[in-house]
Amino acid sequence: MSNSLITSKDNKIYKLINSLKKPKYRKKNSMFILEGKRLVYEAIERSASIVYIVINEDFDDEIISDKSYEIVKIENNLFKNIQDTVTSQGIIAICREKLDEAYDFDEKTVLYLEDIQDPGNLGTIIRSAASFDVKTLILSKNSCDVYNEKVLRASMGAIFLVDVHYEDLNIINTFKEHGYKVYSTSPRGKAISYTDEKAFILMGNEGNGLTEEAFKMSDETITIANTGKLESLNLAVASSIIIYERYLMQ
Repeated sequence: MSNSLITSKDNKIYKLINSLKKPKYRKKNSMFILEGKRLVYEAIERSASIVYIVINEDFDDEIISDKSYEIVKIENNLFKNIQDTVTSQGIIAICREKLDEAYDFDEKTVLYLEDIQDPGNLGTIIRSAASFDVKTLILSKNSCDVYNEKVLRASMGAIFLVDVHYEDLNIINTFKEHGYKVYSTSPRGKAISYTDEKAFILMGNEGNGLTEEAFKMSDETITIANTGKLESLNLAVASSIIIYERYLMQ
């Protein structure tokens, strides 16, 4: 651990953390912030690419030391300025973004989210994907930032178990060439009945659903069987049910 105590807002690490709260600087630096014991310890356990672990003066838990990252301490008042939550637990990690992995066209299920905007929904979907063995998640390029703090908190560390890519709808053609059947989703679709073929599943925007272009590129439109007492389900709930059904049918 570094023996120095960060006491100035001019410190480079303090400035870096502040800058990474904005999407453009996360993208520029290819870094993001994790806050709280659970997320930071999950990052360590999953061998995430950690650059710094930053703790406040009161933090007294033992942290696993590693030559790949530096552990630094910051004055309590300064730490309060950079923490994103009221109960941050006095620990933050600065990590490098995961490099895009090549697509594994042997994966049985791939989930594509078109124009998802709610960070909480995205984080929950990532967590569900990890739970039900969906290793590849693709977002349209106008979707929210996967490294948004709210996404990371909602994912509860599952971000390290799922490969996330940003692509336009043309990526569907690539997966079709590799034998995937493309399923769009709508309240007007057929009841879910997957077979053993590889599935590429399209989920739409929270308010508007899928675009007409997405429907045209799909092979079949499916829906979740329900009582019909409600018009629709929350996107995260619907996505979780659909990939769970797929998991059971594989």
